[in-house]
Amino acid sequence: MIAGALERFRGDSELRRGLARLLLAIIAVQAVYWLAVRPLLDAPDLPESLLAVTSVEAAKIDTPDRAGIDAAQFEPIELMFTGCCEPAYHAVRIGFAVDRPAPEGLGITPSVLADNARVYVNGQLLVNDGRMTLPKPTVERLRSLWFVPPELVRPGENTLEIVTVRATMPYTDVNEPRIGEWPEMKRTFAWREFQFEQYGWMSIALCVLVALASLVIFLRGSRDPAWFWLAVLTAAWAFRIFLFFWADIPFAGNGRTLVWGLATTSVGLAWAAFANEWGGRPIRWLRWMLPLAAVAKLAANIALLELQPVPDGYDNSSLVDLWGGVAFSAIAVLLLLRNAVLFGRRHALETGLFLLLAMMIGQEALSALQVNTYADGLAFTAPLIFVALAASFLSRNIRLFRSMEEYNERLATELAAREKEIADAYEERQEVARQQALLVERQRIMRDMHDGMGGRLMSIAAQLKAQGHEAEPEQLAEELMEALDELRLIVDSLDTAGDDLGMALGAFRARMEGKLAAAGIESEWTIDEDAAGATLSATAILDIYRIMQEACANMLRYSGADHFEVALRARDDGAVVLEMADNGKGLEGEAAGGKGLANMRSRAARIGGQIGFALNAPGLKISLLLPPAASATTRAG
Repeated sequence: MIAGALERFRGDSELRRGLARLLLAIIAVQAVYWLAVRPLLDAPDLPESLLAVTSVEAAKIDTPDRAGIDAAQFEPIELMFTGCCEPAYHAVRIGFAVDRPAPEGLGITPSVLADNARVYVNGQLLVNDGRMTLPKPTVERLRSLWFVPPELVRPGENTLEIVTVRATMPYTDVNEPRIGEWPEMKRTFAWREFQFEQYGWMSIALCVLVALASLVIFLRGSRDPAWFWLAVLTAAWAFRIFLFFWADIPFAGNGRTLVWGLATTSVGLAWAAFANEWGGRPIRWLRWMLPLAAVAKLAANIALLELQPVPDGYDNSSLVDLWGGVAFSAIAVLLLLRNAVLFGRRHALETGLFLLLAMMIGQEALSALQVNTYADGLAFTAPLIFVALAASFLSRNIRLFRSMEEYNERLATELAAREKEIADAYEERQEVARQQALLVERQRIMRDMHDGMGGRLMSIAAQLKAQGHEAEPEQLAEELMEALDELRLIVDSLDTAGDDLGMALGAFRARMEGKLAAAGIESEWTIDEDAAGATLSATAILDIYRIMQEACANMLRYSGADHFEVALRARDDGAVVLEMADNGKGLEGEAAGGKGLANMRSRAARIGGQIGFALNAPGLKISLLLPPAASATTRAG
């Protein structure tokens, strides 16, 4: 396999150029991130004039208020303070010295990991967001910078008290705060404040827009699974960011942890599945293996949280989340590299962006595992990468749309020309069919004149020339009338209704009703409109017309009937049935052995139909069945 790939690489110059473009795109994307974007995410340079922390002490308190703080027994500690393991309230009291006036107040940058916190400065409440009561406090985003009004600051020793509550994870962490004059602290942390608040909501909006666009492309396009998984990925990322803002989650304890695990698992699954589908040649067994792996991971999270004691269950469940993120990210990177030759060489920029995002997702998990320390900024960068992907795709599809317009115009021109060719060919075929029908009809007329009227005229001539025999006038007159009937029959058949069965029946009825009435025969006609609209060739119509003429001629000559019925109807299976019945003598004498019945059978067989003759008690009933498949063409015979 490797040898084949190398051989293909050596022999395909376009492949080499494509891979070179892909490599350059990956290098360019990495350079832009590490040289331009990454510096924006680094921690800001702190002011030089920070106030010194003079003392730190902590206590576990009964109530998260002033009374609980005053009643607690504080003990000296070293920062970082960590509280564990059952849900509880803690208070950390930090002393700091103000050795110069602060007319505009102070700024404090905390470092607190807990569900929620209250902050007191010199005994006065400074921060009080959300609910602090157990067992279900609100989970608040503690701001990156707190403002202390100048009236709360006093010269000399000051006290900062941080009260925490924790019910979700088993740990409470409080690091050393940074305290400085407000103007400098505000200027230093302004970018972090923007990231903390406004950019978070902007990221959610961007991800939701990309998710909706991807879903529309999936539903309205070719149902490419890659766009479905991109929609899932960006929606899951938006939900993950929203969890930081969702203070009052309707779950307590492990339920909140599982919601977070569900969000991170969805991101990892969607990312790997998207990478599998993006190249257009997915590994099919991964389509079901990846969702199964995600379900197994969530099942492991639930089992560890519910079955193991605190904090082991939380720690091990977190490890499953982190290693799961690393695994899904590694799978995505491998799949994207696999698809680079098949797809990425045509869309190098998109592949470079995908690889950057996959790398950062893995880095975030590795950082939490303390394997790598350069994973900050994923929450800030990922939405921008999603937007870049959407812009790249949109740009590519705008070009595709333009080319499709040109292609459609060309197709429309070619289609019009082809339609004209088909119309001309159809007219030519129709003319050929008419000429063939005319030739067949000429041959029939010649045969009928020779076999029918010609024979009768020869018989009359023989009688007139016979020596020693005087022709009887009545017999000669009868022979002449029969010859005249034959001639009328031939003339009638020359004027049918083309390829319209209904019009042919109408013409036949118009010609025959007068003759039937003159012979004292009452006629009855029943025509089904659906059957009359059957599609038949001109030759088939002529044969049906001739069958009806033969039937009428036989009835007039031999039956002695005084009632004649014609019925045309369509059956449920699409077949057409033509029935002719009289109340005469039926098949007797010359009518039973004449060539008329043989002619009708021959014509019925030629058009693919079946004809039957049956007694009608009294009289004769002739039934012509035209099957759907055979009724449109005439068979050679």
